[in-house]
Amino acid sequence: MYKNKKKIMILGGFNSARNTILRNMCDKTIQTVAMEYGNTQINDTQIHFFSVPPVDQFKFMYSILSKDLDGAVIIIDKCGLDKFELKLSETFKEENLPYIIITDEKTNELEYNIRDYENVLFSHEITEEDLSEGIDILLKEIDSKKYEKNHTLCSINCETMN
Repeated sequence: MYKNKKKIMILGGFNSARNTILRNMCDKTIQTVAMEYGNTQINDTQIHFFSVPPVDQFKFMYSILSKDLDGAVIIIDKCGLDKFELKLSETFKEENLPYIIITDEKTNELEYNIRDYENVLFSHEITEEDLSEGIDILLKEIDSKKYEKNHTLCSINCETMN
């Protein structure tokens, strides 16, 4: 039995490293049309990862998956984030939800105001090692922050966040 369980949402554009996290870091993965799921164990913590494809028809899934969320990994690479995911990442920041942004050097920092965010891991090219380092940073951030876990971040109505 695991001492801790964490629920982490992964945001990222098409062809970003969000699927790489699931494939390379998780012991078990499940992929459906509306979401991807994976889990793994790090030390005594069971981590459940959820990701939603950045497609308008699946935005409702963010409301469902954000319930009892512990943290988020935001992948910003040359694929970027769509406006909805960008607003969602701003909501994470406003709600004091622990997050880590992993970005490559090709990303236009000004476009995403990356310097306005606290936890940013810059990489020449996003690799599996960068993802592992990012998850470690995020887990430490989750353990150090006190926040309301029993609310749904997207109760602000995801459909209107376009």
